Amino acid sequence: MATLACQPRISQSRTPSERTLRVEQLLIRYPDISDNELAFLVGTFPYLPPVELSLMLADDRLAEKLDSFHRDHGHMLVAPRTWLLAALLSTAGLVAAILWWVMP
Repeated sequence: MATLACQPRISQSRTPSERTLRVEQLLIRYPDISDNELAFLVGTFPYLPPVELSLMLADDRLAEKLDSFHRDHGHMLVAPRTWLLAALLSTAGLVAAILWWVMP
């Protein structure tokens, strides 16, 4: 009879998305990937869900590849911040309009 200590507490981890599976496949082959595949990795990596990225980092076969990829291309892995700038400007405009309307 098996004890509860030997059984996993969570029956199955989260099923990775198709995008995450593709990233994992490319990372396993890294650095032997084409320029288009590299562009896909660079464009996709900043948008991976944190939980999926954490699971990749915990995977022994991917950890070293992730290290190499980040060392070689980490400077390119920045998500665009234009949406943040737009949100800040629109919020500042809204606050200014409210204060102008409220202040006599």
